[in-house]
Amino acid sequence: MPFFLRRGAAVLTELVGLVDTGDLKVEIAQRVSLPELIKVHEEAEAGRLRGKVVVVPFGED
Repeated sequence: MPFFLRRGAAVLTELVGLVDTGDLKVEIAQRVSLPELIKVHEEAEAGRLRGKVVVVPFGED
């Protein structure tokens, strides 16, 4: 399947719609605070991280 890069608000709106309907699933591996980013980066480089990481600034949930 070819990959094409598209930019813009319309693309983001389309993606959000797909997530909302369940047609696009985003696997979130973990939620981390800013101080934890070094550890997460090391895990990713070592190939031990699957899914997306959500960075929560200032410890907010």
